[in-house]
Amino acid sequence: MPSTYLAKNGADVVDIDPRAVANTLENAQRNNIDNILVLQSDMFSAVEASQRFDTIF
Repeated sequence: MPSTYLAKNGADVVDIDPRAVANTLENAQRNNIDNILVLQSDMFSAVEASQRFDTIF
């Protein structure tokens, strides 16, 4: 899963689908990844204006 790979490298994850968010959190837990921020959002509606991203995938 791309989000798990990205999370291992310190990425944050935003997805509109609540099932995808739950799946990402479950995969992170299974892979002992604790440096991940996972948000459910329609594009940037749940993202704070101060947040910055290196890559949007």
